[in-house]
Amino acid sequence: MVNEGSFKVENMLMGNSSKDSNPLLLGQFGEGMKLLFLVLLNKGYPLYIESGDYIYCPFLGKWKYESYKNRVLHVKIDPRPIKKDNTCVVIKKVNK
Repeated sequence: MVNEGSFKVENMLMGNSSKDSNPLLLGQFGEGMKLLFLVLLNKGYPLYIESGDYIYCPFLGKWKYESYKNRVLHVKIDPRPIKKDNTCVVIKKVNK
């Protein structure tokens, strides 16, 4: 799916959103997209997001504390080869 406009790297932080100053946009609390990542990844659907200057690849990985057994959300960020002012979310198909 593709939307016009892009977001900044800091919008990957929980609770951070660039939409909080625009009442016409849905989502203002910086949680929805990150929760979607968690749900899809837990269900086995890999995904990536191209937005502005970067490609964001969320994944579930270990936390630095060995006693913590659950995997937590991480986001690998790479430069986007061609900068565009849009956001494209790609959810990969998984054969189950």
